[in-house]
Amino acid sequence: MRSHTNTANKVPGLQLHRVIRLGDKTNNQVFTFIVPSQLTKGFLQSVQSKEFHYGGHRWFIRMEYYTEPNECGSGKEDPHFIQYRKQPLGVSIHLCSISSGMTCRLKSVKFTIPHQECYMQNLIHESEDVHFRCSSVSYKVSKWIESGLLTNEHYLFDDSTCILEVELQEFVTTYEELLRVPRDSKEAVRCRSLESTTFPFAGDDWSFIVDWNTPQDKSRGHNKDDSRPKFYIQRHSSPKHWTRLKYELAVSWHDYGTSRLGPFDQLINPESGATTKAYTFGDSKWFSNSSTPVITSKHRISVKIDFHSVVHISRVDLIPTAPQGGRNCARVVDPSGVDWIIMSDILGTYVRLKLFLPNESNTKHNDNESNMAVRSTAWSVQLIPYESSLNIVKSMSSFYVIYTPINISGQITTANSTKPSPCQEVVLPLDVEKVCSSNFGYSRPEDNAITLRIEWLYSHVLSRGDYHNYDELVAMQRYNLIIKFVCVNIKAF
Repeated sequence: MRSHTNTANKVPGLQLHRVIRLGDKTNNQVFTFIVPSQLTKGFLQSVQSKEFHYGGHRWFIRMEYYTEPNECGSGKEDPHFIQYRKQPLGVSIHLCSISSGMTCRLKSVKFTIPHQECYMQNLIHESEDVHFRCSSVSYKVSKWIESGLLTNEHYLFDDSTCILEVELQEFVTTYEELLRVPRDSKEAVRCRSLESTTFPFAGDDWSFIVDWNTPQDKSRGHNKDDSRPKFYIQRHSSPKHWTRLKYELAVSWHDYGTSRLGPFDQLINPESGATTKAYTFGDSKWFSNSSTPVITSKHRISVKIDFHSVVHISRVDLIPTAPQGGRNCARVVDPSGVDWIIMSDILGTYVRLKLFLPNESNTKHNDNESNMAVRSTAWSVQLIPYESSLNIVKSMSSFYVIYTPINISGQITTANSTKPSPCQEVVLPLDVEKVCSSNFGYSRPEDNAITLRIEWLYSHVLSRGDYHNYDELVAMQRYNLIIKFVCVNIKAF
């Protein structure tokens, strides 16, 4: 099968070609890379991808031929002395940075090189329960593919490239810390809160706080009869977006026991020092003795937080019934810094929304589409009713992906002056009449504005966006798998 590679990028490396998000409940994604011919022909000992984001962290993929240390030393004078393709080929995934006290876990990581003709001959290596720590930031399969297998068994395209698929499933980031308790007994008695060390996660700085019987507890709805402490998570940075945080928590309070809570799904506003909602934890018996202080200098209190996902959110208001002056539109900026316009459309049965790029000076024209990379942006949208008793209106699909061409410097471009900007149209299962009047409770009474919540799920720069034979191979294998699945089910019945 013949393929067409992007000749604009002269640096050999694993080029990110496609990203697929699998479902909505768990952050499972498949990253498709193009393996360059320089590696498969043995001209290079290793190649790696650029960094990409997943699960609040930055990663990269690396493929390299296995070589013994003495072999590498003997070929110093001539880099071509070693015929790399006579060695086994391995693959690895690397976590770029992780703070002390943090552990990252993948339920499953799967590497796949599709066969050109039969999906049953795909090269697959899958591992479960893979952990990453400060002392171990990579997972490596050293001798995955035997020498000559890719060439001899028809895994390569005509230009000697091939596809590498990396599937990552159910990623969890765990932060664990033993809180520092005052060693002076008098200071411990006066203590009313404990805070963890500030730690980085998903581009922000966070800390965990435990407090009890403090003045702010009353404003948080603290029950005077409940002597249990409360916990909350605080974000110290000041992002431009809301943050949706999904997490679980376990607090071990001295030798009394461990309190496990969650999962929680909370929104954090973009203000500096914003916190999650405060929750009580532990057994009331642990803190019921009024003559005993909540903590002493001998207490050992440990905290363990499991972060399942973090998503940045934009909240915007617009007026569907006021297209004059563009009041039915709103500007939003995604976490990558790309400007967008979202517009409402009520010329139909259901409310429609359109997301597109503004046609301004920062949008450059480029007639050479074949040499342009594209930015793949996944997002979802919800309508938040003005009346809190009404249910949130979700879009027909759980998420959408829009592709926008960019030039080498990373700026958004349009193909030419006559071609329209990429546009994503979304349908909300809500009758138009319900946003045309505030009597239904979905819009604000004073100006009939509606509130939209846009979740930015991911943003990746792909090597190119046009459909060609790399996609053809993936589509063919997907079709064959579906046919096999249907046949198996028919035989079962």
